[in-house]
Amino acid sequence: MAFKYKKSLNPNSGPVLISIPVTTTVTIDVGDAVEIDTTTTRYLAPCAAAVKVLGHVHALVQPNGLPLTASTGAVDRLTYTTTSSGEIYALVDVSKMSLYSAEMSAALGTTGTTPYYENYDLSDETKLDEATAAATSAQYKGWGVDPDDSARLLVTIKESELD
Repeated sequence: MAFKYKKSLNPNSGPVLISIPVTTTVTIDVGDAVEIDTTTTRYLAPCAAAVKVLGHVHALVQPNGLPLTASTGAVDRLTYTTTSSGEIYALVDVSKMSLYSAEMSAALGTTGTTPYYENYDLSDETKLDEATAAATSAQYKGWGVDPDDSARLLVTIKESELD
């Protein structure tokens, strides 16, 4: 799984979930980083490197808000490939206070930097590009190694589409 929700940095809050329709012919997974496709549809799409992040998918649902089922075409409720825009909706956490455990494109520290308080860009919608670790601006802020999995990094969104 790509990004795993850990907790909110705000002790009085949790994820801030909004329901957004998913664009045509894309595969969306729970945990993916996503953005609004501003080229044509204004629907949800997997996030690319070096663009602002909207948030992370927490669930995939039918337009009426009910869970996906075998009759609605879902393979396993975690992954879904759309055939038309608006066919499914994603519940997306848009909070910059949400702490996530992120998969890396390479072993932490490969670039010679410390994983603490560095900034990272995505390599794709499922993981961070370890080679982009830097003190300069990037899509995510690193908060250190995940204590539950030393190959993963704790991060928050730094460059949000909502800014």
